[in-house]
Parts: sequence; structure tokens; C-alpha cells
Amino acid sequence: MVSTLKTSFYLKKQKNYLGGEMPVYLRITVDDQLAEISTGVNSLPSKWIARKGRLKLSDMTSQQLNDILDKLELKAKDNYRYLLEVDPTRLITAQDIKNLVTGKKIQRIMLLDIFQEHNNKVQALVGEHFAEGTLERYKTTYKHTADFIKMKYKVDDLAITRVNHEFIYEFDFYLRSTRMCNNNTTIKYLKNFKKIILLAIASGFINTNPFLNYKPKLKAVDRTALTKEELASMQKKTFEVERLEAVKDAFLFCCYTGLAYADVSALNRTNILKGIDGEMWIHTFRKKTSTPTKVPLLKPALALIKKYKDHPK
Repeated sequence: MVSTLKTSFYLKKQKNYLGGEMPVYLRITVDDQLAEISTGVNSLPSKWIARKGRLKLSDMTSQQLNDILDKLELKAKDNYRYLLEVDPTRLITAQDIKNLVTGKKIQRIMLLDIFQEHNNKVQALVGEHFAEGTLERYKTTYKHTADFIKMKYKVDDLAITRVNHEFIYEFDFYLRSTRMCNNNTTIKYLKNFKKIILLAIASGFINTNPFLNYKPKLKAVDRTALTKEELASMQKKTFEVERLEAVKDAFLFCCYTGLAYADVSALNRTNILKGIDGEMWIHTFRKKTSTPTKVPLLKPALALIKKYKDHPK
């Protein structure tokens, strides 16, 4: 996708402006990305032609100042063409042009680099502050993001400054169409991606939030509970394959206790304690929220514990 460069000059009114000359700024626009440069030129509003972005030719000084603006504009356009010639696949930003015009080195902060650094930190904190499932969701979102960038922009990574409103909506469409994600799954992936963007904003890599006008809505999901008869039918069902039998029993144990599979899989013998009523209870912490929870063990759940008391896992 070829970017488009636009340049213009304007008078910038300072907060404490009381009259007199105003500084002239060069505004660089690449697609919808903006950057501004102080030209060092000043002009009275009465001597400025806003439509042309130049001073009125009233004397030699105004001509000399216009020459400075001409050279600055030409420098911006030359640097833009230079970047296109060096790497036609490069996604040029307004900040890139500004850096070259002002003699600064181009610093390109890449989206996937930020994302990977975030995932590395999450991985280091799995078990303490994050669940394994959280890490897997971020890894999946990273993969979808990388695949989208390669398909849409024909590059392996994207400068973080290129993530704009259009990027968000195109990514949303990609998840729904190419990846065939449903509405709620799409929104959850974008929620994970939004965290990366908020980190970039907090770090000063970008100034605006591309999610500002992105307001999707989760759709209510009607989850039908198992009937007593269906639960009994499943309890009677047996599988010859040991692994399938264990999966069935794990599901039943979740039904009897109300615990999520992640909470059940983290249980061990130390979590089974006798309550003040003399019955056996589960004492544990919810993996997702870290909140303590106590669950009475019904007879079917106790039977499953007895069934697997010698199981290695």
C-alpha cells in the first residue's frame, strides 16, 4: 500500500499571543499521520496568505522567507521520495519525514516488537499474576496480528505509528472474515490488542488512541444448562479409552462443584478439608480472579475423588 505525502504551511498561534508576528510551521501529513516542524520563519497575520501558505511579496525580506519555506518543503518531498526508492515496501510515517528534515535518526518502534515484549513479561509472571490461559490468548492474538499485517501490508512488521483507526476496523474485518471468528471472539481479540496499544500510548510511541471510535458490543450468549436427566445419562456413560473417561469425569466434577476446569485441574489433596459441619469441602482460590472459595463436596464428587485417588495426576 503506497502512502501519500501532503505538506502545508500555517501560522501557529501561541497560547500567550497578544499580537504581532506568529511562527510559521510546516505540517507534514502521510495518510492520516501528522507531524509538525517549526520553520524558524515568522510572519504578521496581515502579511500571510493562508491559501498559498506563503508570505505576501511586499519586499525582499518576504521573498527570502518564502525561499526558506520552498526549500524546506522540497526537502520534505525529496526525503519522502528517497525512502520510497530505498525500500518500496516501507510504510513511511510523517515522523520519519520530520526526523530526516530535522537531521534526526529515524527511530522505528515496531508493533510486533512491542507485542512480543509484552508477551514475554506475561510469560515470566505466569503462575504468579497471570494464568496460562491468559498467555495463550495473547499468543494467539499476536499470531492473528502478524498474519493480518503480512496479508494487508505485505510486510513482516509495522511501525506502531501506522496503527490508526483504519487499521483497527480492517483488523476487525479480517478476524470476522478471513479467520471466521464470531462477534464475541473478535471483540476479545481486539481487547487483547488494545492493551498493547495502550502500552504504546503510555510509552509515548503514539499520541492518539486508534480505538477511540471503535465501540463494538458483545452479543448475549444463551447457554443452556444440562438437565438432571442429561447429567445422569452422562454419568452412566462409560468409555473404553481411559483418556476419554477421564475427560468425562473431569467435566462431571466441574458440574458437581461449580468450579471451572482451570480450577479443578489445579486441585490437589491439600485442598480437600473437613468443614465445621463435619463434611468434606474444597478450599481453593479461583484461578481467574484469585478470590478464595469454599465448595461443599457432594456424594457424586466424592465418588470421583475416590475413583482417582491413586491416579498419578
